[in-house]
Amino acid sequence: MTDLLERSAALRQRFRRRERLFGGWVSYAHPSITETFARAGFDFIERLLRTPTEPYLWGWINTGIGAVIMSLLMVARWRFVGWPLHPLGYPIGPIWIMDALWFNMFLAWLIKVVVLKYGGVRLYTNTRPFFFGLILGNVVPGGIFLIVDHFTGMIGNIIFYG
Repeated sequence: MTDLLERSAALRQRFRRRERLFGGWVSYAHPSITETFARAGFDFIERLLRTPTEPYLWGWINTGIGAVIMSLLMVARWRFVGWPLHPLGYPIGPIWIMDALWFNMFLAWLIKVVVLKYGGVRLYTNTRPFFFGLILGNVVPGGIFLIVDHFTGMIGNIIFYG
């Protein structure tokens, strides 16, 4: 166990050295990334190693139920050609970002269905560059502001999700 704790501490130190070496470029001038997100995995593992707990029976039961549901969704998608539910929707559905993105995904799916139904595959392939442009138009400004934040030292510019 002490070997694992030492490895965790060594990985954390290596990350901090790399961050200093690149002059903060790793953090994109946002301290929350290095202070919170980068350390979260190490802190979680360290807490588990320092204070181990007994196996939680209901956790294992719920994991088994989730595995069965996921397996059924995968088999249904594989077996039935028109199966409407994608298996990834089951684990991704309850996470926080879906509160902001569910309508965008629904709208994209609806437009795709309408284009395929009334325009066929040819119209679908012709409209793909337009929709890729919409995605880039949402992502590129956030990337530009991350670069601007890095060179100006500003923080606090927000990338909107939905």
